Amino acid sequence: MFKRIYDNDLCPDCHAALEKKGYQERTVIDTDKNKANEILYKCEKKQCPKCRKVFSPKPKVLDKELYGNNLVAQACVMHYYHGIPIGRIEAMLGKNISSGSLFSVFHRVASILEKTESDLINDLWKFTTTH
Repeated sequence: MFKRIYDNDLCPDCHAALEKKGYQERTVIDTDKNKANEILYKCEKKQCPKCRKVFSPKPKVLDKELYGNNLVAQACVMHYYHGIPIGRIEAMLGKNISSGSLFSVFHRVASILEKTESDLINDLWKFTTTH
C-alpha cells in the first residue's frame, strides 16, 4: 500500500512560498482488515527560498515507531483488555510482527499514558458520581 503526504505550501516561519525538493519515504507497519501490512508513505519535502529551512510532513504515527497507530491500539486492546498472549497476537496479526517489538511499543504507550493517569482517574470519578 502507498500513501502520499503533502505539507503546506508556505513556510511556517517566514511565510514564503516553499519550493519542492523531492520526497522522503518511510515504511510503517499497520493493520488492514486485522492483518499487519507495510504502508509506504511518500512525504514531499519542501524548502523555503528565504530562510533555507527544509520541511517534510511525517506520517501520523509515534515518532520513530515502526508500527502504525491502528496496529498499536489493536494490539494493546487484544493484550490488556482481552488478555490475549503476546505470541498469539503475533500469530494473529501476521509475519511482520515480533513479540519483542510489541513489548517495546507497549512500554512506550504505557509511558505516554502514565502522564495522563491522574486525569483519567479524575474523569472516571466525575462520570461515576454523576451517573
